[in-house]
Amino acid sequence: ARWLEATGHVGEARHLLRTAADSIAAQHGTPAATRAWFALRRADLERRAGHPGAAARLLRAGLHTAPGDARLMQALARLAV
Repeated sequence: ARWLEATGHVGEARHLLRTAADSIAAQHGTPAATRAWFALRRADLERRAGHPGAAARLLRAGLHTAPGDARLMQALARLAV
């Protein structure tokens, strides 16, 4: 996804991350930390693409599935600044 983003294919990168995150979420027993990592990566992509609202929504959704995840809380704080 990072390579796609770096080469100007943000839409494809977004689709790849969303598909991967959905696949992980559908697997029984996926650790909350893994789901949080995908929320973080997706939010980071949206932030860099100039969509802070979408980034914040993804971070909040990640916190819903992984309450108290420090990485997500830190990213939300950075986004607020």
